[in-house]
Amino acid sequence: MARPSKRYQAFRNHTDRGQSSEMTKATHMKITIEIARPILDDAKQLARHEGVRLGALVEEGLRHVLSARRSPKPFRLKDGSFKGRGLQPGVEEGSWRF
Repeated sequence: MARPSKRYQAFRNHTDRGQSSEMTKATHMKITIEIARPILDDAKQLARHEGVRLGALVEEGLRHVLSARRSPKPFRLKDGSFKGRGLQPGVEEGSWRF
């Protein structure tokens, strides 16, 4: 998982204690989103267990997804080889030209 920046960690430590700051007002917005009930229940339980705000947990998840999608995995050619015993009798090696 991607590590949060020092600035984010400082903000998270500050806001997890229930404090408000100018940084919060300037960089965060309240929004409404729809989340499936089972996911929301699990997220609330995890937030309580870790002692963080639900919003901080959602932000961490979004940061992870955004980071993963910004750095695509390099192309890897699928191995198309198969088991066999090489050239069969009657097949001659030759030029690929027609």
